[in-house]
Amino acid sequence: MQIKHYHILIFIGVIVTASVLVFPDRHFIVSQLIESGRLSTARNYINQFTREQPDDALLFIMSSNIHLIEGRPDKAIDVLKPFLSHQNVSKDHLLRLAQLYEWERDPKNALSVLERTVEVFPHDIHVWNRLINYYRYFGLIEDEVRGIIGLTQLNNKISQKNFFLRIIDPKMLEIADLYLKSKDPMTAYLLSKLHIVRNNLVSDIDDQSLSEKDKKTLPNMP
Repeated sequence: MQIKHYHILIFIGVIVTASVLVFPDRHFIVSQLIESGRLSTARNYINQFTREQPDDALLFIMSSNIHLIEGRPDKAIDVLKPFLSHQNVSKDHLLRLAQLYEWERDPKNALSVLERTVEVFPHDIHVWNRLINYYRYFGLIEDEVRGIIGLTQLNNKISQKNFFLRIIDPKMLEIADLYLKSKDPMTAYLLSKLHIVRNNLVSDIDDQSLSEKDKKTLPNMP
């Protein structure tokens, strides 16, 4: 009998499906235990799995989530906090830790985590924006301006963008350069306001794109 290519593909598909059923994924096992309320068993599995995979960020986040379910946010933070100094810390770890501090109304530690996140992932625009908002909240003008300059330089490297953004970004760099020379508080204030305007514009553009995408997916009415 001649074996065709699709026979091989079907066979591979069956093997993969059977493997998943017989040897379920670590994350799947733990998530199912947590969803069923078997938190102690889930924690035992996490301890076993993390010994085998100490760099698995999701397992530690799941461990942190168990403490949250048990009403112990301080313990949830303790699980993730040691990874702050790790050289290969994952973005998921850091953003989850920042979120936990925010939930605990601890903006200073949330700020520290976001500073670390930008240090490790300097090209993440969303993290930069969150960090700048914290600087603004604490009135740290020098840090806010420095953050806006870093973000604007990053945005300026993006070639495909809205017509208005192509006007705003060079102007922000120009104002930032003026501030670095004069340290004028009004220039810093203007730069801060321009950053807010730019973010609002980006949000409007994103909303419009989503709206247009939704329209395309709607069935044609008779």
